[in-house]
Amino acid sequence: MSTLRSYQQPAYVDNLLKMVSKFSSGSIYEKVLEKRMKNRIGKNRYNNIFENVENPFNEIEFGQPLAAIPEENVTDVLNFVAYNEEKKNITFEVTGQKISTGEITKKTIPYVHRWTTVYRKGILKKLYQLEAEYPDCYSDLCMITSTVSQSGKSPESCLLELNKSRRRLIEALRDRFGTQDYFSILEPHMTGYPHCHILYMHRLTEAEQFEMKYIWSSYFDPTSKDHFEHGLTFSDVRASENGEFESGTISKIRGYLMKYLVKGLFNQKEYHYNILGRNVTFNMSMNELLFNALLKKHKIKLWTCSRHFSDIMKWNKENSDDWECLQIDEVYSDEQKRLYWTKEHGLRPSFKWIWRPFSSWTSKPLTELYEKHGYKIEFDKNRSLWIAYENVCVPVECL
Repeated sequence: MSTLRSYQQPAYVDNLLKMVSKFSSGSIYEKVLEKRMKNRIGKNRYNNIFENVENPFNEIEFGQPLAAIPEENVTDVLNFVAYNEEKKNITFEVTGQKISTGEITKKTIPYVHRWTTVYRKGILKKLYQLEAEYPDCYSDLCMITSTVSQSGKSPESCLLELNKSRRRLIEALRDRFGTQDYFSILEPHMTGYPHCHILYMHRLTEAEQFEMKYIWSSYFDPTSKDHFEHGLTFSDVRASENGEFESGTISKIRGYLMKYLVKGLFNQKEYHYNILGRNVTFNMSMNELLFNALLKKHKIKLWTCSRHFSDIMKWNKENSDDWECLQIDEVYSDEQKRLYWTKEHGLRPSFKWIWRPFSSWTSKPLTELYEKHGYKIEFDKNRSLWIAYENVCVPVECL
């Protein structure tokens, strides 16, 4: 028997909210009612209801394409762009030895991270493996779309909230319906706010959908009717136009998932931006740029899946007992080579963070503006200059 129960929307919360609005701010009555509400609906839910009331986020126009990067995320986006540009110029030179003959060989491989073409090809290969395991069409499945309330919240806070609640939802589904295969994908809306798609390999009845909507609503604001109705939605996979596949079935899981995965990665078109006085060229639209910069900043996975799917898509590493790796070097565009790993010493540090000056003034600048974006401003008495420093990652020579 399931340990989960449908969350009943408490009518008393609405009444308490109405009572609070009758009193002036800071009155003894408001404080008493605030304490009563925290005790009855829980401190976390109370904080969610009244989050960002005093200083709501309002830099993005509702329902409109993202026109500018939010001020609080400008540094995150610049760091993301710099990271991608820097890694383009790095390759690894692997030195190996054939044990039987003592032959030394060297191989150059690219620096792979999840925003590279090689990584995208790797995802496609994984999905081919999944399709080979299940060549026939899938049936009795549904698409679950989850969102969080955006009112007064930034895209960053919504992403953190959605990612945490996504894990809770998967656990709730597992507890309620047993172990079912699934694929979960985060995707940016045109406004820069995230939502989540879950391809769930089990079709829920209308009553079961109603129950899960209550559970999802209880994670956030139990008083919000809109959040209950629109926070978690269910839909059947559309039928094929030729009528071969009915609603709720898909013929190729690879093609179906890739159309969602590619939205969170690069596209072929180049975009030109001016961010904080810097000209930036990148092959992501502004909403995708913000979304991926936040994924990197908080180390959030773009997609997750069930353990069964993960085992199917796992890379089968081919080992050779006749070869061993001796050394790995990082090679840069200027043909400089820095030691990364050796069989004898293991991983060696190749980078360090330093404060590097990048600008100076004779009069005091707007220190609050620079410090807000992660820079440091100091006054040099010997030179009588105000100097701005940026925190940069630079390579170091390994002994």
